[in-house]
This record gives sequence, structure tokens and C-alpha cells, in this order.
Amino acid sequence: MNQKMNKLKKLFHKSLHLNQLISWLSFYAEHLDYLRKKYPKRLSVVDLKNLKSSDTLYILGCGASIKNLTESDWASINRNDSLALNLWYKSTFVPNFWMWEPPRDKKVRDDEFSGMQKLLNDKSCYTILKNWQNLYSYYSTEEARELVRKFDSVVMMRRSHIYNPNQMSQLRTYIKSAHFHFYRGSLFLAIIIARLMGYKNVILCGVDLSGGYFYDSDTSSANNVHNTAVEKNGISMKDALFRLKSIMLEEGIILETHETCKFKLS
Repeated sequence: MNQKMNKLKKLFHKSLHLNQLISWLSFYAEHLDYLRKKYPKRLSVVDLKNLKSSDTLYILGCGASIKNLTESDWASINRNDSLALNLWYKSTFVPNFWMWEPPRDKKVRDDEFSGMQKLLNDKSCYTILKNWQNLYSYYSTEEARELVRKFDSVVMMRRSHIYNPNQMSQLRTYIKSAHFHFYRGSLFLAIIIARLMGYKNVILCGVDLSGGYFYDSDTSSANNVHNTAVEKNGISMKDALFRLKSIMLEEGIILETHETCKFKLS
């Protein structure tokens, strides 16, 4: 049954127009679900632009290379804007923006719940909740609502359905509208947010796509490849990043990896 569904899915997604229709339908279905669950605020580009204070945005991933940033690097990050991802609350540095996706693993959610309160309670950090629907699978209705109210906003994503290299080459068509587009990982969404906010320079830090994380003491994961870097249908996050770099350069935006990153966007 699953094989038949996958074949049917791939057949539908061969067409650019069908892909855009599916993306549109799922996007507005999410809006209806959002209204039904009475969440307080949706993320808007206007909100973000009002908080923007520089032309450079550092996107802070959780890769082990974060530990290689120097005092001078941190001074530059501090002078500009920064958007951190997921388990960033394990760092002592407070970014301007933080985007969190609820982890699937219950033990991780339970163990890390108190740690994330640091950023949720820090008014200098604008907090964004990604995949807010998953909270209803992980918590009771009241618990989910109580948690989401601690975030400044939830992001309503428009998913880019890309299933082969040819579709990736047409990425501009998939993301041409002014929505919060998503493909495979939080990093892609963060770059789209930077693009919509009008940053001229976007620098990726701690985006290694392999190895461990800056908060790990165990070195056994040093050679692990991160899920989004694994090829799926012949493409990976690396392909998406190179394509995004090309698109943004045409728009006058420089997307680059910091020299400390294990993954090089060059």
C-alpha cells in the first residue's frame, strides 16, 4: 500500500503546476487549522522588519564548529542581527531571533523543556515556533496552548515540494511568492526569512551538515551525516543551499558560510 502511495505521490509531484496547487492547498488548510486552535499571533514580515537593526544576519546552527568562533567573530555577531535555530538555548549567547521546532523524541522534549525557558523569557530575543501543529500530537490541548503562548509568534510555512534535481533547478519558481517557504529543514526556512526581511549579507555559522553539535561532550558523532544532508530523491540540503545562494546573489544578497563551518558554500 505504501509503495503504491509513494508512486502516486511522485506522479503528482512531477508537475510544477500540481506542486504549486498542493502547496497552496496545504498552506491554507494550515491557516484554517490555526484559526480553529485559536493561537495568538502569526509571524509576519512586517513584524520582523520592524526588529531588523542591520544589513547583515548571522544564522546560528548548532554544529560543533560554533566552538571555533573567536572573540572577534562573536563581537561581529553581536554588532549585527542573529537568528538561532532549535537547541540554541544550550548556548550562553542570546540571539536577536530564535526559531524552535518541537522535537519528535519525548525524552528530548521532557529533558530540554526547562532549558528553553531561558530564551522564551528573554524579552531581547524574538521567539518563533515552527511546526506548531506537532504540539497537539505531543501535549494535551491545554498544554499545547499554554506553551505556544510563550512564543512571540508561530510561522505559517508554505512547503516547497521538490522531488528531483530538475525541480531543484526551478527553485526560484517555487519560492517566488512572499511566503515563508520551507524545504526539508529549519535552515532553509531561516534563509527565506532573511531574504524576506531584506538583509544584504547572510552568514551561516555552525552549519556543518555533518559531525556533532557544539553542546556535545561525546565525540562519537564526529563523522555522522545530518539527516537533511542525506540525498533524498537525488538531492540534499547542500543542493538547496547552492541553489539558494545563486538565486539570492541575483537579487543582490550574499549568502555564505562562515570560515569556521565544516560545510563550505563555495
